[in-house]
Amino acid sequence: MVATNKEREETITVRTKEEKKNKGKKIRKVKISGKIPTKVKNVVPSTSSSTNDKVPVLCNTYYNSLQTLRYGINEKFNSERHLFLKKDPTNQFSLIITNIPPYITPIALGRILAELGSGRPEEIIAQRGTAASDKITEGFYTASARLKTETAVEQALQNCDNIPFLSLSNIDIKLTQNGATKSCDEYHNSFRTMAQLQESVNSYIEKHDTKILEEKRKAKKMANVPDEDGWITVTKSHYKPVPSAIVVKNKEDLLKLSKKKKRVEESIAFYSFQLKQSKLRHLEELRRKFAEDKKKLAIAKAARKFRPL
Repeated sequence: MVATNKEREETITVRTKEEKKNKGKKIRKVKISGKIPTKVKNVVPSTSSSTNDKVPVLCNTYYNSLQTLRYGINEKFNSERHLFLKKDPTNQFSLIITNIPPYITPIALGRILAELGSGRPEEIIAQRGTAASDKITEGFYTASARLKTETAVEQALQNCDNIPFLSLSNIDIKLTQNGATKSCDEYHNSFRTMAQLQESVNSYIEKHDTKILEEKRKAKKMANVPDEDGWITVTKSHYKPVPSAIVVKNKEDLLKLSKKKKRVEESIAFYSFQLKQSKLRHLEELRRKFAEDKKKLAIAKAARKFRPL
């Protein structure tokens, strides 16, 4: 009990000393409120002169920031996908949309933007893609959509947060083929059918025939017609027929053919004396034949005489 009384006396003396020290100092009063201060976003300046219009307006959406539109394909492929929308700083009537997959065409993108309440865009331009070359593959791309008014742009950005999830199958958007199915179809379509090949061959032959006929007509028109310099082009109008093939079965036939060729070669007269000799031979043969014919006629006349006895 004695110890506790001593401790109480010591604490009282310490308090009295502190009160004496703080008598000359002023006490600062602080007013504590239960409200937590909040940051003011997008203060809209007033255009009127009244004092009541100078109150700051709180907006939930900052239009220069990137907004996210969540969407899915259908009930089977219902994983959440994202489109990122932003106001174009160079054009107040345009939206920049990124992370657009290759199976969403610009027409389908216009229908998606119409669901945001801003109406169909007047023009959609695909600006750039992630693919290194368009010939190799198609990847995600970025597009710029031009709307009618600036309020339509702001409304589209504001409705990105209001729409919780957008299903493409509910708004009748059919996706284009992509991936393995697209490459397989392109590979199969690269080969022609028999009917297509036949049509291409027939068309080529018809074009070739018409071209040859036109060339022949032009050649006939230009035959024996001098050109600008006065020259006449000579063309080969006809071709020599190919002789028919001779089939030899035996050696005798071959010898006969060789003899005929030799006779023909011998009968050809090259020099002038050969011509005279050939003419004389021809006359002698005619005389001999004439004499033989005379004898035959005499024999025939003798056989015709009437001999009753």
